[in-house]
Amino acid sequence: MTSPMKRTVWSDPDKQWEGFKLTRYSLDPNKVAALSIAERRQVDGKPEDSPTTLEEIFARLKDRSIKVEEGFLQAELIVDDERKIFAGPAFSQDMLMTILKLRSEGIEPFHSEWYFFDHDSVMDDPHEHYAFFIVFNDKIVRERVVFSDYHGSGFDPDVFKADDDSDSIWANDTAWTEARIRFCYKKFYSETRIGQLMLLRDDDPEIHGRDKVIANPEHLMLASVFTLVRKIHLLLWVLIVLVGLILFRLWK
Repeated sequence: MTSPMKRTVWSDPDKQWEGFKLTRYSLDPNKVAALSIAERRQVDGKPEDSPTTLEEIFARLKDRSIKVEEGFLQAELIVDDERKIFAGPAFSQDMLMTILKLRSEGIEPFHSEWYFFDHDSVMDDPHEHYAFFIVFNDKIVRERVVFSDYHGSGFDPDVFKADDDSDSIWANDTAWTEARIRFCYKKFYSETRIGQLMLLRDDDPEIHGRDKVIANPEHLMLASVFTLVRKIHLLLWVLIVLVGLILFRLWK
């Protein structure tokens, strides 16, 4: 059996990994806590970065009034009406803001299910991004959360833990887990805009259980209509060319 091709972690080129699979992940609290970041303050009118970790930031912000504002380039954090600015690895900043934003909405990120569903690459630069949808209390609370991997980004795939039923003592646990995963992907493909677009893409993206996906019949019908329209469009062009050739020969 051929082993899967290893993928380079661009933020750490010495590190190889197998890439994400279409399955359920959870956040590793210890890995997340250890992510490095810097808090930027103004000292004597000059910016000064204080190195810290996400664990220290979470502890410092406990029981504080927090608001995450989505900015043009990045999210900004407001704590008790004071704007906080962070620097350092982009992955740490993205993870921090994603977790705080979810918590501000009553969603616990470490008790949520993170389902990987898509990957993309920059065509002229070593830059990848990985997309997840998030499920909490049986609801899809985020259709698309993206984390990027590039030189200096600090991206660490080990932050995400895949399911492991190896220690289970019940024979049916794995079957229940797999059923739950299929259920959530089916819900994603049938009920969310991003999921529906995944099914309609013409570049043949990897779809979880593609041969078993039972989407909303209306969405499947829409996909069939789009395919039919593309075929009719092609046939019309062929017909126009043929008619043109016939008229040309008659004219001669």
